[in-house]
Amino acid sequence: MDTLTKLANNNFTDKGGKRFPFHGYTYLYDMLFSKIRNDKIEILELGLARTNEDFRGRSLLRKFDYSPSVNMWLEYFPNSHVTGFDLSSFDAGGHDSFTFIQGDLGNADDLKKIAGLNKSFDIIIDDGSHASFHQQLAFTILFALLKNDGYYIIEDLLKPPKKIDFEYNPSHTTAELLMSFLKTGYFPHTHPIADSELNKYLDSIGCVSLFNQYLRENTPAQLALIYKKENSNFYKYRSKIQFIDSPASESDLGSLLKYSEISPENPYPEYHIAQIHFNNGDYQIALDHVDNALAKADFDYEISLLKILCLYEKGQCDAAFELCKITTDNAVLTENLAKDVGNHLIKRGLIDEAIRILNHCLGLCPMTSRIHYLLGRCMEENKNYTGAGNYYKSAIDILPTLLLYYKAYFRVSRLLGRKDFLPYFDDRRINFKHDKRYNLLMSRIYFYLQDYCSALREANDASQDKELQDEAEILITKTKKFME
Repeated sequence: MDTLTKLANNNFTDKGGKRFPFHGYTYLYDMLFSKIRNDKIEILELGLARTNEDFRGRSLLRKFDYSPSVNMWLEYFPNSHVTGFDLSSFDAGGHDSFTFIQGDLGNADDLKKIAGLNKSFDIIIDDGSHASFHQQLAFTILFALLKNDGYYIIEDLLKPPKKIDFEYNPSHTTAELLMSFLKTGYFPHTHPIADSELNKYLDSIGCVSLFNQYLRENTPAQLALIYKKENSNFYKYRSKIQFIDSPASESDLGSLLKYSEISPENPYPEYHIAQIHFNNGDYQIALDHVDNALAKADFDYEISLLKILCLYEKGQCDAAFELCKITTDNAVLTENLAKDVGNHLIKRGLIDEAIRILNHCLGLCPMTSRIHYLLGRCMEENKNYTGAGNYYKSAIDILPTLLLYYKAYFRVSRLLGRKDFLPYFDDRRINFKHDKRYNLLMSRIYFYLQDYCSALREANDASQDKELQDEAEILITKTKKFME
């Protein structure tokens, strides 16, 4: 069977790779739709042809019997039915599997004619005027007509026609709206489309993907693919991770409070508000918001973790410890809790509480290297360097490929004045065969042992890594001075 791209090229539509501007969308569509091309599906396409004389399809004077893309879809999906919508008149040669509705994408009543067909669609493709207002208005009316597990596609997000956008003065391009949704999990305040008209679909959007121009990296978003999935939690996931790179700040409070109004069942705006108050030292206010978030959520580790930290900061250590015990119901959570709570308590100087929770986690996961390492940190804070060394050595024996553990073991060995550990490090060099950071560590070890020739050799090896050159040069200079 012919690929969709071959059919696109044969029909001379720019969705393929031969007609300017060679969008190449069909490479993506073929990947998505090849498994269903023999199914009985319903397709809706907005915008059916483009001419050089009227690039943006805004002429009532055009009259066509043939649409390149409609013909392509009918050949690719032989058992399908295509509904077309355009400002100009089309009949696609009177094809039995094609229905045409004439209308204006900027007119809600015209778009509602499609709803009057009393059918739903597996695929909706907006290849109309490319005006932001038209794309957004169509989405607010037509997404409801898309079947569950269907695809809503908006083509040509770049360069909306200035004449139409000047008329409606939209506050956001469609690409900006979708990127904002991907960042926050909801659509921002918009004009002239009310944000409520977009946000009414939050729990029906299963995924949003933006594809770059010509499907190339480092180019602007050109095509949007919106997958419909009823009762989806995708928007909650997006709202959860919006501050994954940097914590929420007070400047974000307004948008988070607005989101709480838009989506009161979503726990993550409350969670992020709690984070802001926690970082400001307002632990009781943070705790109140965390409890509100937990009341809206199924078990969520990050929200539970924040409550644990709030309780510790308020001095309610027993309550925090009990919540830790409830949270550690599998190995992955246990390791995460040990790392997150243990590190926090050590930084806050609550060493006894850190030892308490880490020993609890160690009892559940005795072969977790990170827990041994953190207990070593606690021993080191208490100046029990022998105990720290034993824990660091245990961490290395469990996970011999993490340089952090070796550095810690060397540090406490030096504090103990030991000089008998060189064979232990030499035997494990094989784990860092191509890692020059180990050469840098070995250079420091040899320098400590006053074996300056070996220290210089290791530092020279480390200097071959551009990222380590500055540190290595300092060691080289220092070692040469002692050799003199």
